[in-house]
Amino acid sequence: MKNILMAGAALMLGAAPLAATAQDMSSSDMMEDSASYEMTAAQMASYEGWPANYRTMYDGWPMDRQTSYWLLPEAQQADFWMLEPMEQQAFWLLTTEQRNKLYAMNADQRGAAWDAVTTQMRNQMQGNSASASNSMGNSTMSNSGSMASNNGQVRYVKKEIVQGGARATQPADYPVCSATVTDSCINPYAAGQRGPKPLDYWPGKPASEM
Repeated sequence: MKNILMAGAALMLGAAPLAATAQDMSSSDMMEDSASYEMTAAQMASYEGWPANYRTMYDGWPMDRQTSYWLLPEAQQADFWMLEPMEQQAFWLLTTEQRNKLYAMNADQRGAAWDAVTTQMRNQMQGNSASASNSMGNSTMSNSGSMASNNGQVRYVKKEIVQGGARATQPADYPVCSATVTDSCINPYAAGQRGPKPLDYWPGKPASEM
């Protein structure tokens, strides 16, 4: 039942309830806009009656958001402070028309609409986070095993490659070298049998010329 209410409420708000608006400002934009809205005497009296955390949040808004707040109907102004943090963020992403539609709903529909809006917002945030992670991962992979340039000097980065397939094996005991066994064998002298002692130095020229 709740999912049906959410779907219906979302349709009533429009196809894109979280479409970006002029009120959707980044935190850097807010920091740059240090001007404050000049409140009327009545607005100041209302402001001074707010709890400290309300005033702190309001003071952190840019002037255009402060202005937008006082242009809201009184019912929406009062209801804003009752919203959950995620709903407060989504509130400013809704257009004026969407907010008016939302507050025209009955209590059940409005609750379902907020669920639909915050669910969409949460999904968008998760999608952006996943996209950023994938971009970082792809960048790291593309840099691995490629050339890197530093101050005009080319640096080749080693990339290890492991090839499959059977590895060569060695017999546990090597045969003694003989006239018929000349490869992968042990020198007779080293095997304790008779034979010439191998030289432990390079003679400097082929044996045939000695």
